[in-house]
Amino acid sequence: MGVDEEAFGRRLQEASRRGRPRGSDEFAQNLEKQTNRTLRPLPAGRPRKRPHHDDGQLSLEIGV
Repeated sequence: MGVDEEAFGRRLQEASRRGRPRGSDEFAQNLEKQTNRTLRPLPAGRPRKRPHHDDGQLSLEIGV
């Protein structure tokens, strides 16, 4: 087994263990559309909060 084959085997095994498709980004996008599932890894961490939008109401703050 050559170096390229060993590297490919490791990448294939890692993708299989994580349940991720092994292929191009376009291939993964097509699979996501067909299966209605997220298959590519999402960014790590908590999603950022959305900016506060003014809904036209006043807020009352009681100060001391």
